[in-house]
Amino acid sequence: MGVESLEPDNRAENDPAVETELFGTLSGDQPSAKASAPPMVPDITGFRILSLLGRGGMGSVYLAEHLQLGRLVAIKIVANGATASEKLLSRFHDESRAVAAVTHPGVCQIYEVGEENGLPFLAMEYIKGETLSESIRRQLPSNTDVAKYVRDIALAIEACHQAGILHRDLKPANVMLTSDCTIKVMDFGLAKRLETQDGSHTRTGEIIGTPSYMSPEQASGVVKQFTPATDVYAIGTILYEALTGRPPFQTPDAMQTIMMVLTEDPISPRKLQPRVPVDLETICLNCLQKKPAKRYQSAASLAEDVQRFLDNEPILARKTPLWEQGWKWVRRHPTYTTLAMMLFLVVVGAVVGVSLHVDRLQVELDRSERLFEDSQELGEWLVNRHIPEIARIRGGTEQQENLVARTLQHLQELESDIAADQRLAEYLAQAYLRIAEVQSDPFFATESRREQALASYQNALRLFENLADFAPQDSELTLSARLQVLIEMARINIHLHRFDQATQLIQQASALLPPSGSSNPTIQFAELQISELETTVGHRQGSITPENALARYRDLYKSSIPLVGKLPVAARHDLCQARLCRKEVEIRSQQGVDHQGDRKVELQTVRNSLKEIFQQSSLDRHALWTISATQAELARQFRKVGDVQEADSLLEDAIDQQQGLVSEILQSSVLVQSLLEMLEQKIEVELTRPNLDQALEFTRQHLAAAEELYLSSPEGFRNDYRKSLELLAEVQRRRHRYQEAEVAILSAIKLHRDSPDETQQLALAKLLKFHAELMVESTGSRSIEPERIKALQAAIDRLKASISIYERIGAPTQSESGPLYWKTISRLHEFEEQFEQIMLHSRERSRSVQRPTSPLLIGPSEKTD
Repeated sequence: MGVESLEPDNRAENDPAVETELFGTLSGDQPSAKASAPPMVPDITGFRILSLLGRGGMGSVYLAEHLQLGRLVAIKIVANGATASEKLLSRFHDESRAVAAVTHPGVCQIYEVGEENGLPFLAMEYIKGETLSESIRRQLPSNTDVAKYVRDIALAIEACHQAGILHRDLKPANVMLTSDCTIKVMDFGLAKRLETQDGSHTRTGEIIGTPSYMSPEQASGVVKQFTPATDVYAIGTILYEALTGRPPFQTPDAMQTIMMVLTEDPISPRKLQPRVPVDLETICLNCLQKKPAKRYQSAASLAEDVQRFLDNEPILARKTPLWEQGWKWVRRHPTYTTLAMMLFLVVVGAVVGVSLHVDRLQVELDRSERLFEDSQELGEWLVNRHIPEIARIRGGTEQQENLVARTLQHLQELESDIAADQRLAEYLAQAYLRIAEVQSDPFFATESRREQALASYQNALRLFENLADFAPQDSELTLSARLQVLIEMARINIHLHRFDQATQLIQQASALLPPSGSSNPTIQFAELQISELETTVGHRQGSITPENALARYRDLYKSSIPLVGKLPVAARHDLCQARLCRKEVEIRSQQGVDHQGDRKVELQTVRNSLKEIFQQSSLDRHALWTISATQAELARQFRKVGDVQEADSLLEDAIDQQQGLVSEILQSSVLVQSLLEMLEQKIEVELTRPNLDQALEFTRQHLAAAEELYLSSPEGFRNDYRKSLELLAEVQRRRHRYQEAEVAILSAIKLHRDSPDETQQLALAKLLKFHAELMVESTGSRSIEPERIKALQAAIDRLKASISIYERIGAPTQSESGPLYWKTISRLHEFEEQFEQIMLHSRERSRSVQRPTSPLLIGPSEKTD
């Protein structure tokens, strides 16, 4: 680190906050206690020490004169010299190597590395000026100056990255401003080489950096490999503080700050300082994205975007609306204002509201009336072009919802206008069917979307029934369509637990089947699906025993094999077969583990069936998801019967397939939640073995997926994120990484602390008990007595708070939460008893120390003459 300031000489000693800025990091050595007397001035050959500039836990920085060159330098000397900790010396050498590897005017330069009388030292560039932190505290810089500072910092850090160095502790206190406002980046004590992040000085679970300025991946303590995006985040915190006068997250407690970094979004800078330009705020918030992949991927790209802001050009941090781009062009080219404004008005009319793809579909939908004279062309466009394009837009988005609604409105208008046109009526029925498939897509299924799908299926069914009456010669075609609609409607009603309605639909479909059977594979397949649904409803309602349901599903699977390759839509067949296997496994999971030898054979039969389905070239994504979910459940069953090897293979395949689906089918919370269940199963397996490193690795994956869900909808996925934090806390607890475990469990507690929902409150009660147990366990039986007493007192308070929650919602009398309540009561009594024993022993020792020695107990050798 270079020189922080010339005034006062002992500013680190006199100001603890500055001391932290100079030397303190959460992972490093804490600042040493203030000395009672000034330290002795060191004697270093070739230098004349002039004054002490700063001192902290890592060492001291002196102003010195280089005698041979006759110039001022800053000399950093490691605290305690030869007796310094290995970690401190390692950081010192890391810094010297890091700074030496970078040659850039924005990076404090190193002149010499050496050792004098056992004191390692660095001789570095002396910078006369103040830190950016001091400058901000004195007065907020202008927006233009802020942009220039951040651009220059980013360029300096890009030079570090090009040299293979990550800084990992960027903050305003580590940036110097010279008298001419040139920036200098300093303090590379936590720097690491990008290609050699082997964790030699950073343990998994160790938190690296300064809380208010560290990235979420640093704060989590679970990321081993950092990327340039980590430093980009830190530059974003510098930008935030320079704009608003405060860091994005700051509390008096370091752990609370870390929790905020992990779980909360920063307040928008413009809410704190309305004068902040929108583009500069956008750049800042882009740097502060929780996920590294969503930030600028290099410091250079950040610097380029800031330069665009300075040049009055549209920035790339977000998709700037075309009208705004036009306005910026006007500002840069005032002589063309009139022409620019004309173009501006044209652009506004062309791009209102939605993305280009969605906008094109809206325009095409409006133009479709021009095809009215040719009903066949209109119907073909709706079924084969427009609705498939809607399906390409990921389900559940506002754009897709709007397009579906408008398409349905359009279909209803066309239906009333040309109801007598048979060809168009057929296309409209198919259009309703395709729209219903979009609405009921399992990857984006919600109750409301299923309800909407039922309405669309009902419209399709009505039109198909009219067609059957209008054109008896096409009865087989309309029959297969009607059967498909009824089957899908029955399936949706089963999902919604409306078994009576599902039964009616199944009976309606059965009545359509030819009494003497059919040689048409499509009709045969419909008959198979009807039998599957009948079995499902009967088993759910208890009219069919599990054993009979198993036999039926297995027979139906065998019946499906001859239909392979004979259906026009092969994906439906694959999905049906996968569903049959899944339902078979679900029933077996509810049974005991009797006759393990037979059970293994039965499970292997299902396993072989899944392999057969997977090898079929027509396999679609819905079938693949069903297969991966079945494999995960099958893995549990193999583990129960003792076949661990087969269970491991199945679960690993399931996770790999599911991760592929999640990365391909974006925005599907259903797929992500399915992946979370598989990862949770894998974590439980690794904890049982125990393989704690593997457990931590899969917990890291679980947390990343759950966090993304939570950020997309905090209310919808709060429980998923809480469960992930619980898993992380438990894994870190098993690894005896109690500090990291506490950070995780406190984050989980914060998620539920203020919720009035009873389910959330029950979750909070469990978390408080976990935290109480963690606090006591972390002190250990060998800890000093005051620490143990403090931990027990805090744990008892946590348990009482947990019990209060249970009693407030009547949990003691409830079958589900009652046992948890009594376990918490038992733990409270245990901790209170421990506390009383310790206090009793403490009082006894105190009395024995104070009791005077009796003369009668003095031995002969102790008597005086």
